[in-house]
Amino acid sequence: MILLLPEEYRAIPFIRESLECLQIEHFWVKKLKPVKVKELVLPAFIRPRGTCNPKLIEILSNKLHQLQFIVDLPKKPIYVSRQKAGKRKISNEQDVIELMEKFGIEVLFLEDHSWAEQMRIVANSNVLIGLHGAGLSNMIVMPNESKILEI
Repeated sequence: MILLLPEEYRAIPFIRESLECLQIEHFWVKKLKPVKVKELVLPAFIRPRGTCNPKLIEILSNKLHQLQFIVDLPKKPIYVSRQKAGKRKISNEQDVIELMEKFGIEVLFLEDHSWAEQMRIVANSNVLIGLHGAGLSNMIVMPNESKILEI
């Protein structure tokens, strides 16, 4: 099976990197250019927004763990900052960062790292702290005994 993706997604680094790491066969589709396929499978709507499909999460988690992002290092807590993000910021985030640093919690700016580096960093942490949103989705690669603090 080949995944068809809009050509403009090619410019998004985490999409390219995750497709490559997960070895997902794909084809970039140009806007308004017809694509002829022998068989087309359209995914069904699997869950309402804000919920998840536990079976799909398990499949993805198992696939990601096969990539062996987890290395034998001491686990450390990390805080995912949105300070460099364009929107949805914590108004007093500098105070939050100072508090995290005071307690020895590493401050992470996801946009400074490739997709694989993000996976490796998060997989080797034991506590993930951050603002509600997609930045915490990397928790899927964390060990089962890990803790999440969602602000």
